[in-house]
Amino acid sequence: MLREGLKHHLTLFKEWKLIILACLPAQVSVMHLLRII
Repeated sequence: MLREGLKHHLTLFKEWKLIILACLPAQVSVMHLLRII
């Protein structure tokens, strides 16, 4: 039971990591734009 929950949590974490990695370049460019302004 606990192991299944942990496995589910890990897959969710991996998905979030992928989403965050995908969004990082956009965040960096936005930060650069804000710095310029």
